[in-house]
Amino acid sequence: MTANLHHGKRLQAMSNNDSTSIDDPSIKTPLSHNTTLGAVCISGSERLNFLQGQLTQDVATLKPGTPLLAGWANAKGRLLCVTWLFEWQDQVWLIMPAELCAGVARRLSMFVLRADARITVSEHTLLPTDRQAAIDLIKPEDTDISICFYSDNYFYFEAASGAGLLLGSNNEAADMADWRLTCIRAGLPLVWPATAESFVPQMLNLDLLNGISFTKGCYVGQEIVARTQNLGKIKRRMYGFTSELDHNCNPGDPVYSDGKQSGEVVDAVCTDSQNELLAVIRIETLGAVLSLDQAGKDTLTRRKLPYEIPESL
Repeated sequence: MTANLHHGKRLQAMSNNDSTSIDDPSIKTPLSHNTTLGAVCISGSERLNFLQGQLTQDVATLKPGTPLLAGWANAKGRLLCVTWLFEWQDQVWLIMPAELCAGVARRLSMFVLRADARITVSEHTLLPTDRQAAIDLIKPEDTDISICFYSDNYFYFEAASGAGLLLGSNNEAADMADWRLTCIRAGLPLVWPATAESFVPQMLNLDLLNGISFTKGCYVGQEIVARTQNLGKIKRRMYGFTSELDHNCNPGDPVYSDGKQSGEVVDAVCTDSQNELLAVIRIETLGAVLSLDQAGKDTLTRRKLPYEIPESL
């Protein structure tokens, strides 16, 4: 994407102490709220055990250099956030929309009790960039670079091909529209404030994205998640769509079928030519005409995601 090249230039400018901001003008987001990403940090000797009882992912498999996708749900199995987590600087970092960080940190702290785990909102910022720009900045010793590498000051990983993120204390905060567009095309969900506690993990395809462990012990919401999986009652799934530019869409906006709500927008980005979005849809309505307006004029066109998603009950 051209945006990644721009952010590579921003990294170069940053390394020269130039605060110039360069953004891709071809990608516009209709979101009125803050769309940057932030991080919640968990430190302490029992941080992994603590998170094992909170997240859908098997945190015991977390190793430096291997970021994991996970969800954090309430007791009813509804997702409070979807996060990429990784181990760095003797902390576990949970990456999520910046608007969620304070609330997630505060709520997580309620579960710490006597565990040796400390939860803070990081002041580090995340910058979307391409791999080569990050290599030039970090200069890793390993020439066989995977999707993740880091130094004392920076951590780079790729959520998807072309969706690189650089975490650092000196980064200039950046809008994430171009990075989000790549993730939308890859079928990778985020939870925003408007959709918090709206979806169980399977609705956002976390089971298809290896974001749920069905073999580890208990965690918050586990009973609902396991029951949903074992009883086969996954009636709504996340799919990719495009639409014309006549209607701006935001996370949490309804999707209609025959004048009745059939789903909900998960994430959306507006380009010069169309809206591209992820939406959770009732599977039984997939064959019907879906639209962003109740009158059925702003119709949605299915966009195939790079992994298989069930299309029948």
